[in-house]
Amino acid sequence: MRKQYRLPPKCELSPLRIGGGAGRARRPWWPPGRPGGGRRICYQSLSGKAPPFAPKYTGNAQLGFAIPVGANLQLSGDAILSFSDKYDMLGVNDPIGFQSAWNKVDLRVGLGGLTGNWEVAAIVKNITDEHTSHSWNPAVYGMGSYTSVTDRGRQIAVQGIYKW
Repeated sequence: MRKQYRLPPKCELSPLRIGGGAGRARRPWWPPGRPGGGRRICYQSLSGKAPPFAPKYTGNAQLGFAIPVGANLQLSGDAILSFSDKYDMLGVNDPIGFQSAWNKVDLRVGLGGLTGNWEVAAIVKNITDEHTSHSWNPAVYGMGSYTSVTDRGRQIAVQGIYKW
């Protein structure tokens, strides 16, 4: 039989929300001796070098709240900090193809009904207007030329929600 726990009727939960995550890139490890268990194979040692297409670390931290305002309204907000170390976007260890380390902050503030049936919110993504790219490729029209796909800069939006 499964036991269920319920909060007492007058118990209120904290209006604060906290979250986040992080990752760290690790290089493959070769045992001492020849790679591949003694068979003679060719391999490239990347000891001391960052792996292509992967930052050494990346992650995010989140903080949010929802508090009642007056008798029928609720004020809510969220902030997200995303971060990454530099990484090689070409895969050939060319200094021109590295994305530098970056931090981005997203904010959201909303005001809505206490029952959750409507809300109006202001949203700002990449509030610091950090310029990043997610893809670099060699260009076909010239030696040493590259094309880049840049990510969006600062974005500002208004969001309306109505549930019926």
